[in-house]
Amino acid sequence: MPWPLDDEPVRPLPSLAQMGVESPTMANALRALPSPPSSDLSALSDAWAARGVRNFISDNPARNAMRLHDLVVPPEQRGQGLGSQFLNDLTALADKTGRTVTLTAAKDYGTTSLSRLKDFYKSAGFVENTGRNYNPAISDNMYRPPAPISQDRAIGTGILGNALQGGSFKGGWKTNE
Repeated sequence: MPWPLDDEPVRPLPSLAQMGVESPTMANALRALPSPPSSDLSALSDAWAARGVRNFISDNPARNAMRLHDLVVPPEQRGQGLGSQFLNDLTALADKTGRTVTLTAAKDYGTTSLSRLKDFYKSAGFVENTGRNYNPAISDNMYRPPAPISQDRAIGTGILGNALQGGSFKGGWKTNE
């Protein structure tokens, strides 16, 4: 049955065999991959909300991106590095999952200097979506692509590498050492 707002009916995903995955080892590795990071994203958001940092992050797997809608540190907690720590956690999760993080820097939540706010985000690796960094697929005014993954990390100790080597995912990849 189609979703009320969709024009097309929902189609089932192809099986691993239909996708051309013939190797049992590869098929098992693909089945062992964790679900999309939405649950990790919710846990991160909830943990920071419990510390008083208001945030709202959405996940867009179709665009391989996360969007930071809100980040508000209460006035009495400002200057303690909480915003930077939050961004470190968010960008670490984005790097782990290969997601780009997007946001629109604006004066909506009490910042007095938009340029200082943009500098804050730039210190966490964000770039302005203008000039040579312009990406027409991103509507926000700033973004941070995921950090590059080395071949060793991607194959040897990454998600697929761990699964191929007999590792398991339970709150994080465990090796078979």
